[in-house]
Amino acid sequence: MTQRKNQSSRAKKIRDEVGIYAALTILAIISMFPVLWMVLTSLKTRLQTFAIPPVWWFKPTFDNYRDVIFGTGGFDFPFKLYFWNSLIVGITSTVISMILATIAAYALVRFRLRYRNAIAMLILAVRMLPPIALVVPLFIIFKDFHLYDTIPALVLVYTALSIPLATWLMRGFFSDQGTMLELEESSMVDGTNRLGAFIKIILPLITPGLAATAIFSFILSWNDLLIALVLTASKAATLPIAASRVRVEEGIMWGQLGAIGTIVMIPVVIITMIAQKYLVRGLTAGAVKG
Repeated sequence: MTQRKNQSSRAKKIRDEVGIYAALTILAIISMFPVLWMVLTSLKTRLQTFAIPPVWWFKPTFDNYRDVIFGTGGFDFPFKLYFWNSLIVGITSTVISMILATIAAYALVRFRLRYRNAIAMLILAVRMLPPIALVVPLFIIFKDFHLYDTIPALVLVYTALSIPLATWLMRGFFSDQGTMLELEESSMVDGTNRLGAFIKIILPLITPGLAATAIFSFILSWNDLLIALVLTASKAATLPIAASRVRVEEGIMWGQLGAIGTIVMIPVVIITMIAQKYLVRGLTAGAVKG
């Protein structure tokens, strides 16, 4: 009797696991299908792109990437300029926002400020503002200060938008470090000042949190279209702007659009894969406490 119960429970466990893995597989396929379609479209000719039914087996061509990068095939815009603009804006805004957000989160957790919870909520409230409500005032301000279509304008905006979320993520991670204060105090007893303790003791402990938060901050500026579309024209335009300019008289150039989307996706995928272990540790540790 006991053996039958064990076999029944084992069979039920196997069925549950199969069902879970099947559901996860289906969700993964649904999630990845748009990405797969975009990559395949970037490798097709124009005729293959519009073929009905869709062509799944074909000889890949990199003509779309050549058109985008070198401006051939009637696709004429400074791709390299847009790429470097995106890279400069993304890295600069991420570095600045991480420095400020880390210091702010440390202060909110480390010091017993009287209204620190209210301050934290006020910081988060800034992120709750929809970007569409900010673009017109920002456009007017940057026009008046002659910052329209400049990289510093984009860096300033993306930094301001990244700081609230980054502060809250880092605040949660600081709160989860139970031994952090003890190690810091021990270091200060040995003669290290607060800044030295912060750099030598605290920062190494929060490396996973820094990696996870930095990726989110970088993605915000790297993928954004709305703000860059309103605040730039040509000199400071970024890669998402290039994706919005693939419409010509003959229609939308789907192959080139897929190539641009794939190029925009590649740096984020590479960075995420490199920082994968830190990303998982940072998200799981920072989500425990807030």
